[in-house]
Amino acid sequence: MAAIKSALPDAVTGTFNYFAFGSNLWSKRLHMGSPTAVRKGFGYLENFRLDFFHYAARWRGAPATIVEQQGHRVWGALWEINATNLPDLDKQEGVHNQVYKALTLPVRTPSGETLECRVYQLVKNPAPLEGGEEERPFERQPSKTYMDVIVRGAKETGLPEDYVRFLETVKHNGYTGDPQFEIDLAVQDKNL
Repeated sequence: MAAIKSALPDAVTGTFNYFAFGSNLWSKRLHMGSPTAVRKGFGYLENFRLDFFHYAARWRGAPATIVEQQGHRVWGALWEINATNLPDLDKQEGVHNQVYKALTLPVRTPSGETLECRVYQLVKNPAPLEGGEEERPFERQPSKTYMDVIVRGAKETGLPEDYVRFLETVKHNGYTGDPQFEIDLAVQDKNL
């Protein structure tokens, strides 16, 4: 994998690095707003855990976030995106509405390389779950549609199988989303 330089737009190439751990793992979802995105592999954030919080009307459930916690890892896709798509990505993540904030964090690749990447974190993050995934309260549950997109993207990205299995166990609220969106997902499945 070629080295990815920085999370800030590069003056020469006009690109930045982005680490996706939620719905933007899936290329079809990310390309809706950032058509210049090119997947450069995958990596992980050390000492962060994946969680779900807030309420996203688009997804009818809690969206993904990263929360600092020693001993945990969040795996995700490494994307290189043209700087012209940066405002679109910020808007998609709700930065203008103070839903998410943009951070620059070190992401490690399986080969041991460390890359500075743009990462989005909810402005208000949850406390750890008391009893594990089976105790996830309803207000912290993502929709089934959202989790299907995340799992699809994790498989497409080639994330470790044990992490994909973890994603498949995340307790969801059962909501299956907009029928047109479901049709788009079903068509995509047939083409995989």
